[in-house]
Amino acid sequence: MVTIAGASPFRTTATIVLRIGAALPGNYAAIDATGSLLAILLAAAGMARSDAVVLASIVAILAFLVVLLWAFHTPRLLRFWVGLLIVTGIATALCRVLAPVLP
Repeated sequence: MVTIAGASPFRTTATIVLRIGAALPGNYAAIDATGSLLAILLAAAGMARSDAVVLASIVAILAFLVVLLWAFHTPRLLRFWVGLLIVTGIATALCRVLAPVLP
């Protein structure tokens, strides 16, 4: 078992669980919302819907990988969680506002 110097095993385990929670489901929610928003914005800008979805999916996959690495690299996990929640909330709200505008 790997432990951080001066940290209890429970604290280390809890930190790892929180990082995995941020890296997988938290990251998925944020990237799903922002990918959907990007697809809506590209379609509203005149791109064909199918092309907009494909391009947004490619960008979202790359962004997912970057945020996944960031989740395990950041020293401030709380700031990372707050950032994920803010990005998810804003992107979801904008999707709900902009989606009915599409032709």
